Amino acid sequence: MYDNCQTKLTRMDVAVLDDFIERIKRVRLSNKLTQQKFAEALGSSQGNVADWERGRSVPSAAAIRKIVNTFSVDPAWLMNGSSSSSETLLSMPYPLNDDEKKEITQFAHWLVAKRPAPHGSDAPSSISAETTGAGTPSHEESTVTMMLPVISNPKSNEPVPFEQLLKGFAPINKSLLQGACMLLLIDEDQLLHTGMRRNDLALIQLHARPQPGDLAALRLHHQIVFAYCQQSKHSLEYKLLHAPESPPISSQDSSLVGKVLHIIKQEHVSLTFHLAHAF
Repeated sequence: MYDNCQTKLTRMDVAVLDDFIERIKRVRLSNKLTQQKFAEALGSSQGNVADWERGRSVPSAAAIRKIVNTFSVDPAWLMNGSSSSSETLLSMPYPLNDDEKKEITQFAHWLVAKRPAPHGSDAPSSISAETTGAGTPSHEESTVTMMLPVISNPKSNEPVPFEQLLKGFAPINKSLLQGACMLLLIDEDQLLHTGMRRNDLALIQLHARPQPGDLAALRLHHQIVFAYCQQSKHSLEYKLLHAPESPPISSQDSSLVGKVLHIIKQEHVSLTFHLAHAF
């Protein structure tokens, strides 16, 4: 299974992907459809459906959206095996016109990450910042993971359609989450002096106001940049990581994306992210 994958699968990867594949199969079987009929309803091919159910590939974002709309499936259940939450990621950290907002609304509403209340012995154990990521993988741990969207920075200073920024999904332990979160792919060499490396992921709690000493994510010229939050005389200000010699930016002159909860090192990034081309 997963024989086309170049990255070695951990047991948690297998469990997360198996659960996702099983839910897709349940949608097909509950509607009493063959693989061929299911594919026709999605505008896909029987071969694609067969590959999904064998674990050889994952559906594209468009195919997942089609499953949700065609078969009236709860998107949060399809992606995470959970119910929908009132918290959404509809307010993305890029300026969008009304047409673009309308286009991504149905797609974005299931990109939900909400930390559940602990349940006794089933509550996930804490993971230190030094070992952030999916943690030590195990089959049991797959029951406390959440699929989060991995977003990339645009390559230009112009607004970029949301779906071009979505690189894939990665299963993250729920113990790391606080409210609605997303993952930002770090692809800038300017941040090497901070200990961040290309293909590390920043776990960002959206719209959370940082405190002095926290690492914040800001939007500048349609891109997300990192800055340390510090207290000035009367308000908060931000010191940019990629331009340490530049003067601090006031909170009034910046657009806050959220607070950086963790930097997940690339060696901890799960296989689901490495399959991002399939999305």
